[in-house]
Amino acid sequence: MTIATTSTAADLFVSSVARIQDQLARLRAAADNHFDADPSRINWGHVGDLGRIEAALKNACAVAFNEAE
Repeated sequence: MTIATTSTAADLFVSSVARIQDQLARLRAAADNHFDADPSRINWGHVGDLGRIEAALKNACAVAFNEAE
């Protein structure tokens, strides 16, 4: 059974691309500003946070570019 909707796969794809572009712009701006980190107060928590961001981006790239681990 198919549920009729007014959205098509293409519509949802385009809106997803727009959301990804927004997220990438926010991430780029934060990275350009070193994530607002005070260099004199950097701790291992900051390192862990960036490690999780890096791992998520690596996973996203693997999906986007169909790369196996």
